[in-house]
Amino acid sequence: MKFVVSKKRFISALRSVLPAVGTRSTLPVLSGVRITASNDGITIEGTDLEAFVREAIREEITVEQHGGIVTPAKALAKAAASMTTDEITVESIDMDGHARVVLRSGARTITLDCLPVEDFPSALDEKTLDELASVEAPTLANAFARAVLCASKDEARPPLMSVALFLKEGSSIIQLVATDSYRMGIQDVPMSEAAATNRTMLVPARVVKELAKRLRKCRGSVSIRVPDRERASAVVFSFGSTFWSTRLIEGEFPNWQQIVPGETGAAVEFEVDEMASVLKAVKAVGNGNGTPIRLSLGQTTTLSLAEGDQSVVSETLATAAFTPDGVGEGEVEVAFNPSFFADALKFIGDERARLWVRDGLKPALIGPPDRRYVLMPVRLS
Repeated sequence: MKFVVSKKRFISALRSVLPAVGTRSTLPVLSGVRITASNDGITIEGTDLEAFVREAIREEITVEQHGGIVTPAKALAKAAASMTTDEITVESIDMDGHARVVLRSGARTITLDCLPVEDFPSALDEKTLDELASVEAPTLANAFARAVLCASKDEARPPLMSVALFLKEGSSIIQLVATDSYRMGIQDVPMSEAAATNRTMLVPARVVKELAKRLRKCRGSVSIRVPDRERASAVVFSFGSTFWSTRLIEGEFPNWQQIVPGETGAAVEFEVDEMASVLKAVKAVGNGNGTPIRLSLGQTTTLSLAEGDQSVVSETLATAAFTPDGVGEGEVEVAFNPSFFADALKFIGDERARLWVRDGLKPALIGPPDRRYVLMPVRLS
């Protein structure tokens, strides 16, 4: 195998693959990337057996000899970054009966060990995949970045460590849902065509987080495919020159529809930037122990925090508009975890948002119809 490739493009492709490279596996080959050279260019692949990523380079490359190698991923990335010219020559050689890969740039040469190519896992066969949906990449990137805020990190509850994708036959909307039992994010993401089947897929949150980063750089569409239309155990996201596949998390996702409150109760409409600014100032007074922030809704909307008797801060939102909506004309007070409330503002992301509160104990609802954030209040002492 031998090829000459743009340093910038090679490093970019390696960085796209690195998130899937195994770091704790007992299988040494999973710490490497597989590079395959052909008439079409090269592909770089990495996997930890749960996620599999392939990045193709078709331009800014000249393949002089076909072949394939597996070499340690991090060492290769560091070697490529240290090259001194805009082009890198990569060549596999046999040295003392052992496979090696050599990188050359200007006067610099770096030689790395290779791992057994035959031990590297195979990817899903693209010819056997069925397409479920096609979504605009920027739209999915934003939706994934928001949804992952709500996913759980509790390894004892695997289904909550996912972002659930719900497809409904005949609907041109994918619903993305994530929850950690304290808050929940629900988003409607438009597809290019209506779904042909009902499907629920629990995509690992860590994969969703990485996909959100990669999709921000893509301006086309994302193809969502599965190896079995009826009962898939994996899902594939293809966009640009990138192929991502991941195992789906097994288990039942909570019946989230029963949890989401309606747009009822007292409501306050506010500027998101103003609320975020006030929240930042209020949180700065806290000592980092998660002291709840309080929202007092009435003739004015005030955000406050108290740390015992020593530090108290409050600020009234100038642009907020309160609607009692049948809960009485008196003031309504509710408390939230400050970090979860900050995530709510990131999740909504609009210029203005609306918060519905029924009382200080029932779930509150924030956001427009196509992007809703449900947050459990904190009991006031």
